Amino acid sequence: MPNTLHALRGPGRHAPPDPARHAFFLDFDGTLVDIAARPSEVVLLPETVDLLKALQRASDGAVAILSGRALAELERLTAQVAPVLAGTHGVEIRRDAGTLTPSFADRRALDTAYRVLDDLARSHGLLLETKPGALALHYRNRPDLAPLCKNAVSEVARKSNLRMIAGNMVCEAMLTGYDKGRALQTLMGEAPFRDRIPVMVGDDTTDEDGFLAAQQLGGIGVSIGRRDSCARLFCPDRYSAMDWLRAGVERSV
Repeated sequence: MPNTLHALRGPGRHAPPDPARHAFFLDFDGTLVDIAARPSEVVLLPETVDLLKALQRASDGAVAILSGRALAELERLTAQVAPVLAGTHGVEIRRDAGTLTPSFADRRALDTAYRVLDDLARSHGLLLETKPGALALHYRNRPDLAPLCKNAVSEVARKSNLRMIAGNMVCEAMLTGYDKGRALQTLMGEAPFRDRIPVMVGDDTTDEDGFLAAQQLGGIGVSIGRRDSCARLFCPDRYSAMDWLRAGVERSV
């Protein structure tokens, strides 16, 4: 079990975070669960559920999952834990104060983009995932079509005044003004996250905004498997990251 993580920038290594002082912002796919061929096939392992519950207890509830998944799907997958959730890269946020959802005008832009991307997905055997604030075109089963998918999403995003983001075998057209960094900043202004040191852990390019926001607030970003990152810390795989967090909980007992 690793007690420290390698620093990507700066000297040495970094000890596990103290749950009494830190707030935890965790990506879902590739961080809390292994990547699956289809989004519906992921499994939150019992040991990960136990870790999340332990983090919640030790941090007085300062644990949030920031995901590109739609909030409803994220709620179903994390029902055993029920943490604070930010779905669709922060378009939807669920906490005690309620849930944020996109306006009707926002959804109209997505409806226009949907018609174009749905035709593309059907004609090439791709998976188009619809969310309240985004459209995600998955090409894991057709990696050879990556350039086609990226170009199509980029073009439809430009025409519909949406934002294009590229992730692990997926590209998305989503509402502008939202990302994981903004979600983190919003939550850090609220209890139980306020006055804590943020820790953002993730494995994908869509987590970079979260890393940057955490570090601007005096915290740390932890990149899983990617050294080409603005995060200050690196771990080789998600299991190492979970062990690092677990070590922090165990030290606090």
